[in-house]
Amino acid sequence: MKIQEFRDKMKSADRAALEKIAADLYRRLPKALKEEELDQNIELILKGSDAPKPSPKGAIPFDKLEKEIRTFLSNVDAKYYFEPNRVVPKAQRSKWRFEVMRFLKQLDSIPSDDAHAETAAKLYLEIYNRLAFGCGYYIFPSEDPFASILRNQSEFYSTMVARYFSTGFTDAKILDMLRAATSTYIDRYSIYLDFETVFVRELRTRDMREKALIIAKDEVKRIEAEELKKTKRTWQSGEYHVREKINEICIVILGLGIATYDEAASLDFFMKHCLEPSQEIKLYIALHSIDAFGGSPSFWLKVYEDGIRRGIKPRDKLVAEYKERKANG
Repeated sequence: MKIQEFRDKMKSADRAALEKIAADLYRRLPKALKEEELDQNIELILKGSDAPKPSPKGAIPFDKLEKEIRTFLSNVDAKYYFEPNRVVPKAQRSKWRFEVMRFLKQLDSIPSDDAHAETAAKLYLEIYNRLAFGCGYYIFPSEDPFASILRNQSEFYSTMVARYFSTGFTDAKILDMLRAATSTYIDRYSIYLDFETVFVRELRTRDMREKALIIAKDEVKRIEAEELKKTKRTWQSGEYHVREKINEICIVILGLGIATYDEAASLDFFMKHCLEPSQEIKLYIALHSIDAFGGSPSFWLKVYEDGIRRGIKPRDKLVAEYKERKANG
């Protein structure tokens, strides 16, 4: 019977019958459920308080879930799902994806106003970062961790950033989501612009976008002063990835400039700090990004014409596109 039918029947039962039914039901429950949740709820009800709503079917207490996830993340960082070890049995290593799918299902069930919502969002990000790292290095027995858990990476990011910002905006949160959009490895089916447009879109107010613009510019300068300088000095193979991080953040800065009506200053920053090898490539990326972030047609034409005046020779495709746009007003 349904819960309402059960309540209706209990209304007409006398005290002796209620005690007998309650004792029989309690006796049939698993010991773990009694110790973890039910005993505490009974005490709350006897003291006159309401018991918390039951967890979704299959859910486990949040502290236990967090512990499981952090243990999993620790094992991933130690490469225990990819390299021989005595911590994660060989038979369990290929089942990592089922663990992640279960973790995400449990985290998805936590509403944004829950007391654990902020911690859940951070765990979501930590799982995302490991999966993204797995797109660049072997840490799982899979070349495409996102496909292994049946999730598209750009959709995963979109869900994550909405959840992350739903618990409030801070400088640290904006920086976390900026790095997740521009500075992690991506799968073969995604492009960074997919993540970057979502990032700008989820900054709902102009104040947030202006704050993000400052944070993004500071991040470029930090990478130039710390990471890029280090890779150049030691000639590490990671220099390419560092340069790409700068370039992608510069694209976000251009998008934020469009969103905050600060196009000129953001374009100037983009052209100065983007590390693409030629001015023509920079111009092509800038024009493509203007379209992606919803920039005005007049701004697109202005950027193209300014490039011509600076001596840039656009590729044939851009020349033809410019003529078509100019002809259409």
